Amino acid sequence: MLRAAFYLVLGLAVVGLGAVDRFVFAIVAFGVFGIWLAASLLLTMPPRLARCHAVINWAILAVLGLTAVQIIPWPAGSLLNPIFSQPLLGGGHLGSITANPSATISACLAIIMPLAGMSTSMLLHQNEIAAVRFIRRGALLGGLIIGLSLIQFMALPDTLLLFRKMHYRDSFTATFVNRNTAATFCGIVLLLATTLTLNDLAWQRGGHSVHAAPVSRSTWSEWALRLVIPVAAVGLALTRSRAGVSSTLVPLIAVLALYGYSVLRSQKLTLGRAGRAILIAAGLLAIGVLILDQLLDRFEAQGANSARWCVYGTMLNAFLDRPWLGIGLGGFETFYPMRRDPACGIYGEWEYLHSVYLEILLSGGVVFFLFALALIIWMARLFFAGYMRRRGFRVVPLAGGAVLMLVLLHSILDFSVQIPGIGLVVAAIFGSVMPIASRSPRRRAERYSVNIVLKD
Repeated sequence: MLRAAFYLVLGLAVVGLGAVDRFVFAIVAFGVFGIWLAASLLLTMPPRLARCHAVINWAILAVLGLTAVQIIPWPAGSLLNPIFSQPLLGGGHLGSITANPSATISACLAIIMPLAGMSTSMLLHQNEIAAVRFIRRGALLGGLIIGLSLIQFMALPDTLLLFRKMHYRDSFTATFVNRNTAATFCGIVLLLATTLTLNDLAWQRGGHSVHAAPVSRSTWSEWALRLVIPVAAVGLALTRSRAGVSSTLVPLIAVLALYGYSVLRSQKLTLGRAGRAILIAAGLLAIGVLILDQLLDRFEAQGANSARWCVYGTMLNAFLDRPWLGIGLGGFETFYPMRRDPACGIYGEWEYLHSVYLEILLSGGVVFFLFALALIIWMARLFFAGYMRRRGFRVVPLAGGAVLMLVLLHSILDFSVQIPGIGLVVAAIFGSVMPIASRSPRRRAERYSVNIVLKD
């Protein structure tokens, strides 16, 4: 029951414009926090997940603490940002660190919600079977959403699934407002489907000898996953997002290389296997050519976006003015017009900085950036250790690691992970990976789990 409710909330966050609408965001946030509370009260967390649970709780407390420090009044000469100070009748100044206290509170909620979703997903998917089912269902449902969106994009390019399309009418945006957000979603679906499909092929060829596990419940599920790959690839190409495509290709190549190495190391190379490998490589090459062709067309039409680099330099200088605690979470939209350089252009509205790392530095300061960096390193080490330790179900930490790599790369030049719907989906995937990555391998237990999956 809780899983079904959680999946429903995830679906609403994706279909509802990525939950950027206030009404949709309120429903999604209420659902996530409600399910998180119910799961925490009703489900028992095994001791091996205590560290993961503690890290998530500390992250939530850190965000709450930083928000409190940024919104409370400070006297002049202390932590107060001088451009936000207000003169008092009796002399002196009083104000807050943040540029917009209400926006900081909203940003705090938007950050905590994915963390709560991560904890919820960790509670709901505590074993191999639940984790692989969640990832498989996510890939299939994501492929279905992309497929329906592609049909609508070709028939009614001025509309989304449920809303009227207002921006990027020349590009595929799926159910999102921004094409870069759609590229991230298509990339996540493509990575999940590719990882699961390669795992199925490896299992059919060598089973445990290539560290694979049967994650598909039936033949139709296997072929449906294979169909998701070209659908997601076409959607990714039609977004025409240069950063999104590049950020997807890197983990995709890494996944292909890892599975190719596992198969070649465990099996002898025959003419039939070499032919299949050539066909797969040719298909992937054709998809890559299609994607690169779209990127080159857009690059020739628009060139390098010089305005973005100009804004980066301006905001980096603003960060150096108040480096420790920043200008306030969510304060960029209010702060940017005060420091906008006419040389960067005077047209357009900037709601995000188009660089997650730089916006973390600007809004949260060095303190928050170091904390976020420590959380990323901890998660990457957990997924890597899980991939190296696990045997039959290493596909789960591999999928999580691929998605993490995509998000980290795309966040350099875009803000997709700041969209509530994308952030929640990514957090849910990470939460489902944590119980598997933190579990020590037990061969008997894994073989027993394999038999359950095969019989299901």
